[in-house]
Amino acid sequence: MRQYLDIKDKHPDAVLFFRLGDFYEMFFEDAVLGARLLDLTLTTRDKGHADAVPMCGVPHHAARGYIAKLTELGHKVVMCEQVEDPKLAKGLVRREVVRIITPGITLDDDVLDPKVPRYVVSLALAPKHVKVAKESGVKDLRAQGDARKAPAFALGTLDGATRPGDAPASRGIEICGLAYLDVTTGELAATELPLAAVIDELVRIAPREVVC
Repeated sequence: MRQYLDIKDKHPDAVLFFRLGDFYEMFFEDAVLGARLLDLTLTTRDKGHADAVPMCGVPHHAARGYIAKLTELGHKVVMCEQVEDPKLAKGLVRREVVRIITPGITLDDDVLDPKVPRYVVSLALAPKHVKVAKESGVKDLRAQGDARKAPAFALGTLDGATRPGDAPASRGIEICGLAYLDVTTGELAATELPLAAVIDELVRIAPREVVC
C-alpha cells in the first residue's frame, strides 16, 4: 500500500484509479466514494483485520465509462498505470500517473452533446489597477456572433464600473482577464472585465472547470 499512498499524497483532491492487473482499484475514502457514486461493491483489503482497508474496483477495459461518470459529477480522476511488465519486474511493479482527467475534459464521446457547450475557463488578474471606459470588455465576446450570448455584465451595480451611456470611468478599478474554451467545438473567446463582474460572468457561462 505504500506505493498507492505515495501517489495519493501527491493528488489528494482526486479519485485515484490504481492499476492492479486487469482492474483499476480504489482504496480508502476513494473506494467509499466510488462505491456510492458508481454503484460498485465495497469490500476490504485484509478482511478480518481491525484496520482493513476499504476497496472497490472496475475492469480496466470498462474504466472510461466509470471515469466519465465521476467527472460528470465534478470529480477529478488520476489514472495510475503499471509501466512495466509484472512478469519482468524485480520486486514491486513500477507504476506512474499517466493521465489526469478533470471535469472539463472527457474520455468518453458518448457523454458529449454537440448542442451543449462544455466550457473550461481561465482567469488572470491584471497586475495593477487600470482605467476602463464604458462597457469595457464587452466588445471582444460580442464579436463572436449570435451563436453565443454576449456577456450580461451587471455593470450598473458594480463599484467603479460604468452604466451604458455614462461617461468613461475616471478612476481605476481592478481588471480580470477571462478566456473560455468550448472543448466540444474548439471555440475560444477572451475578454477583460471588472473583477467584481467575474462571478456574474461565470454564472452566465456555467463552465465545467475554472483554471486560475
